[in-house]
Amino acid sequence: MLDDIEPLMQAAFDEVRGTPAPGSGLDQVYLLDGREVVNDFLGASELGLAFDHLRYMTREPPLPIRRDTYDRIVTIGRRLGVSAAGWAAVAPTD
Repeated sequence: MLDDIEPLMQAAFDEVRGTPAPGSGLDQVYLLDGREVVNDFLGASELGLAFDHLRYMTREPPLPIRRDTYDRIVTIGRRLGVSAAGWAAVAPTD
C-alpha cells in the first residue's frame, strides 16, 4: 500500500511546493516520511500502529486513494480486529 500512497503524498506536497498551509491537513508530522514510520512500526512488530499510520497518511491530507488500496486497508483492518469506524474516514476516489 505504501507504493500506492507514497506517490500521492509526494504529489500533494509538490502541489504546494513543499510548504503546506499552516494548520492544513497536509501540515502534519510524519506524512512525507510515512514509509519510514510504517516500516519502523512493522520492524518492531507493531502491526496496529503501522496500520494506524497508514490510515493517518490517507485521511489527513486527504489523499485520493484508489479502490484497491481502500480494499486492502479494509482487509488489514478486519484482520487486526479494527471496527469499520476505524477506516470510515478513509474513502476511495473511484
